[in-house]
Amino acid sequence: MLFDVHTHTTSSHDGKSTPFEMCEAAIEKGIKVLAFTEHWDAFETYISGMLDDDGRCVAFRENELHDSFFEAKERYGDRLTLLYGIEFGEPSLKPTEAKELVARQKFDMIMGSVHVLDGDMDIIPYAASGASAEEIMDKYLDREIAMAKMCIADSLSHLDYPLRYVKVAPGEKLSLLPYRERVRELLRITAQNGMALEINGAGLVKATKCVGPEKWVIEDYLSFGGQYITFGSDAHLAQDLLRGYNESMALAREAGVKYAVYFKERRPHPFRID
Repeated sequence: MLFDVHTHTTSSHDGKSTPFEMCEAAIEKGIKVLAFTEHWDAFETYISGMLDDDGRCVAFRENELHDSFFEAKERYGDRLTLLYGIEFGEPSLKPTEAKELVARQKFDMIMGSVHVLDGDMDIIPYAASGASAEEIMDKYLDREIAMAKMCIADSLSHLDYPLRYVKVAPGEKLSLLPYRERVRELLRITAQNGMALEINGAGLVKATKCVGPEKWVIEDYLSFGGQYITFGSDAHLAQDLLRGYNESMALAREAGVKYAVYFKERRPHPFRID
């Protein structure tokens, strides 16, 4: 079954395709389950919302998010299982706000991620500023672990996100292996809290040049009792739906994953992929 449960529409500041355009493309590609997971990031000094490409805070458009999703669901719901989602970035900074949003909106599924480090600086300019990979990964994993401990997300999203942007020595492989001890701590919490682990396709067009996370990460997640993977193209443009799907499913099977999952009304709907 083709599914893609990490996508962004124009209800996110960086989305390029409307919900209608995403649905049309999904139906054309044969996708059966599609989730819109618009951005919501918490900040130390700004109101919760999103950072635009220039690092400026953009208010979260809650009403637009709600209305545009349900308009799309009304139009396409007979041809597509369309899921109401959100991608929470560093929610541990504003846990009350995050929980209140969940209570108001009744999402189908929640992705948990980290995009912003201390000083409310996005990882991309943080890496460009000359910060070392070790510094970035240490701060990143602090926030990932805090997020996982909240038990607010259904799936841990793009765990290898900083590898797309950190600077390494020429010829040095981009890998989470140097941080394995702390990554394993995060995976243990993720598995024990019943969260799925996402395989994300966007790495194919980033510096990593592959879907991620690495196979050993998935194997370690399974060893802690984790059961499910989710797949997300992280598409911000309709044509990018299912980006990396075949590679992600092959990686999951190679790692020993038996079930993929999507969430509806926050309840898991697993299906076999082995």
